[in-house]
Amino acid sequence: MGHDSHIHDGGSPLAVLDAMPGSPGTSESLLFPEARRYKRLRVVLIKPSKYDDDGYVVRFWRGVLPSNTLNVLHGLTVDVARQRLLGDIEIRVDTFDETT
Repeated sequence: MGHDSHIHDGGSPLAVLDAMPGSPGTSESLLFPEARRYKRLRVVLIKPSKYDDDGYVVRFWRGVLPSNTLNVLHGLTVDVARQRLLGDIEIRVDTFDETT
């Protein structure tokens, strides 16, 4: 099975090179050469509240099961930082849950 790599003009300078998942032992950064000059990356994850047409926060009469999407994204981002998948970049993750 082939693996296509697509590079779009005007893309993010921190764009990651396509890599096959599970390729062990590569200590080389997955970033494009232009992106390697960056030393820090700040990731801000926000779970916004839902608002009605009048600007009030939508509240439910009965409780609903909370979504864990924010926690999963936070965990995945921290894991990328811990494994140093983007090379020598310091990754800071700030997580805000506006619904609580």
